[in-house]
Amino acid sequence: MTSERLNAIRQTITNKLDTVFLDSVDIDLDKSLRPLWNSPDFVYLANGESYTYDQLRQIEIENLSSFKKQKFDFPSKEMDIINDTIAIVSLQGKMVTTLKNDSVETLPVAETIIFKRIDNDWKAVRVHESFAFKSK
Repeated sequence: MTSERLNAIRQTITNKLDTVFLDSVDIDLDKSLRPLWNSPDFVYLANGESYTYDQLRQIEIENLSSFKKQKFDFPSKEMDIINDTIAIVSLQGKMVTTLKNDSVETLPVAETIIFKRIDNDWKAVRVHESFAFKSK
């Protein structure tokens, strides 16, 4: 694969990630789910639990109802382009959430996302996300 092709893939996936994570100050369910593959084969793993696309969508609806704003900061980002149809992205950083009562929560977060080129578009087909929740 040429370096131009690798750079094009890298830029396309980076733009998708930026749309979800960097631009996600205001809560927008459709924007946060857009890069995901709406398919029975989609898998979301979080803190040891596995979810389908529809289950994740329901969780997001419930979570986002208590959020006012959400911002991600991923200073550590690695992307491996496996071939013309598969890429793996690893992110480490934090999620800062402003709740509707104006309290702010900051959680460390790590994500590994597998992107697959489907119908001429890059979609996240597997997402593994880990949060370090504060103990109460």
